[in-house]
Amino acid sequence: MDKMELMSDTTDLTVVRARAKVLARRDREMRSSLVELRRSAGLTQKDVAERMGCTQQAVQKLERYDADPKLSTLRRYINAVGALVDHEVEVDRGQSLHYEDTTRWRGSSAVRTERISVAPSTDRRVEPATTSAGSDWMANAKRTDFALVG
Repeated sequence: MDKMELMSDTTDLTVVRARAKVLARRDREMRSSLVELRRSAGLTQKDVAERMGCTQQAVQKLERYDADPKLSTLRRYINAVGALVDHEVEVDRGQSLHYEDTTRWRGSSAVRTERISVAPSTDRRVEPATTSAGSDWMANAKRTDFALVG
């Protein structure tokens, strides 16, 4: 392996590590935003658990900063708190190095206060969902209303 190939491998590994950090941070930010949305909607973990068909302890574990829920479980949680999540896929052409570097010293609370959004790529604020009459649309919701039937 010549010097140029070694430098390329090191650079590739640096990008992979940066991308992993960026992806993990975005997951934590999304979950943090969802928890904030749940609280602003006046929902307890028990309320969400009933809608998801699981226990309050399961919701508590899902909301932990170090949780790694399955996508299907996260989808049920998102539905139960009355949110939509936008997914974006983009090729990493090195921008992960920039994303990792620019946010290295900011804590998750700083990120959350700057942008309370479910989709990391937007700057729109998430407001609690209400009906046109202004009442909480979830007040009369039942568990079956949140089933994910294809």
